[in-house]
Amino acid sequence: MLETRPTHNASNRHSPQSQEQDSHDSGVLNGRAPVITQTGQDVSRAFSDGAQQALDSATRHGCRQALLKANIPSCSNRQIHSGHFDQQLQPGSGVTAALLQRHGISVCDENEMDGLLLTKPQP
Repeated sequence: MLETRPTHNASNRHSPQSQEQDSHDSGVLNGRAPVITQTGQDVSRAFSDGAQQALDSATRHGCRQALLKANIPSCSNRQIHSGHFDQQLQPGSGVTAALLQRHGISVCDENEMDGLLLTKPQP
């Protein structure tokens, strides 16, 4: 686990304006959607850098599957926060989950752990 940055908390959200169009492919990675803290700070670079570190580590270790935390701005693979700091969730993937998926790494969260444990990775 590479939890080295203070970016994985409930006070960070994907921008609601661009999140709607990019919710499934993480516009943060494409430079179309920022991640903004509740105080207005753009932390997109930290999210992208953290995602890249996770991908580098997964690649280095030959990982084909990843277990990430649900409903976290960077890690969630099913739902992301609406971007309005209202605790509402909408379909989408976080930055790290999206990057791993783009590179062929299957991502699940703690609610799907049984499926991960029963799934036989493909060579």
